[in-house]
Amino acid sequence: SYRSPTWNPTNLFVGAVREMTSWLSAYHIMRGDVLVKKIDISSAGLHILAMALMFIDHLGVLIFPGNVVLRSIGRLAFPIFAFLLAEGYRHTRNSGGYLLRLMAGAAVAEIPYNLMVSGDMSCPYHQNVLLAFALGLLLMMAVDKLRLRRVIPLLLAGFIGYAAGELCMVDYGGAGVLTVYAFYLFSDRPVMLLLS
Repeated sequence: SYRSPTWNPTNLFVGAVREMTSWLSAYHIMRGDVLVKKIDISSAGLHILAMALMFIDHLGVLIFPGNVVLRSIGRLAFPIFAFLLAEGYRHTRNSGGYLLRLMAGAAVAEIPYNLMVSGDMSCPYHQNVLLAFALGLLLMMAVDKLRLRRVIPLLLAGFIGYAAGELCMVDYGGAGVLTVYAFYLFSDRPVMLLLS
């Protein structure tokens, strides 16, 4: 027999989030009553969007220093890249290779990043964002390796990831590492993801 779903605010909110995310994954362009074009926002599309936003951010640093608008727009790149990292980890067959590529990218980018941020080849007080992503990836790998599923160990792992981000003085600090971790933990729970 058919049983109608019970109405409550949580079901309504979860339904709205699912509907919103389905529209975010496929924009429909309408002309009158005719569907003209469908644009899917794939992983590649998100990468391109994030790179364009990062370019705007770097324009704000290098060409127009002090331009808060460019920096604010550009800062939207980080959560997109953090989401893509968590999803990439979820779908990779070789997380060790993924980590090595991130660390190699961090090493290559460090000197240009230091020159951009401080004008010097060495800046021990601020590391590039790829190191933050590598710490986030290490955190996800550790949680999976240790099979952490209970709340207290997951919170403790998050605290360790936050502390590592702060101690390594990565771009976005411990909060950047936690952003990656939140996308990993709550990928199947849109309400918790939104709240985090």
